Amino acid sequence: MSLPRFLPNTAANQKVFSNRLEMFFGLNGSGVPPHIDEICDPIFSIQLQGRKKWVLGLPDPTFRGLQSEYDEMIKKSLDPPLFEFVVEPGEAIFFPTGMLHGT
Repeated sequence: MSLPRFLPNTAANQKVFSNRLEMFFGLNGSGVPPHIDEICDPIFSIQLQGRKKWVLGLPDPTFRGLQSEYDEMIKKSLDPPLFEFVVEPGEAIFFPTGMLHGT
């Protein structure tokens, strides 16, 4: 498999990106509310243009509530966020599987 030129051709990258590479594009002011991705892969995001504010946090490991209680758990887990920062053009971020994140 051929990886994008900005990714080193390592065994780890071949494994992570062997079956997919996702790209998301947003208009000025767009973003997503804090959430945990259902995919079981780490997240690597490159900011191509514009700026993006990110918040990252750790979910409550004891949470076993209903879907209707999920949003409240997210709010509590991000009060305050573990990290809050702005990614500028040409910068990248990486965070592990299961981390709360929003933009």
